[in-house]
Amino acid sequence: MDVFAQLSNLGSLIRQLQGALGGRRMDIRGLVAADGSISAGSGFSVSKTTGTYVITYDTAFDTEAFVQVTLAVTAGTLGWKVSSASVSGCTVATYNSSTGANTDSAFYLAVDGK
Repeated sequence: MDVFAQLSNLGSLIRQLQGALGGRRMDIRGLVAADGSISAGSGFSVSKTTGTYVITYDTAFDTEAFVQVTLAVTAGTLGWKVSSASVSGCTVATYNSSTGANTDSAFYLAVDGK
């Protein structure tokens, strides 16, 4: 068997093992402050306008990841939504649920995927 055939077989074996093990797993955890700074966590960056936080992952996922957001402040009438989720990031909007106006708010971020 030549070297190229051996490498091809090795690549096939690696893909089979990744499938059996669930592939490459990545987790991102963090706390984003109301001003858009990262208070805790790593693996992502944030750019912010009023109530809108664009999250960019340092390393893209292979497939779209599961994004979970929990507001750090529960008082008042705050809401949140995740949009534009992709393998490389997402957008989190925080808003006043009474008026619908975007408002700055700290939140916890958890992203899980492969």
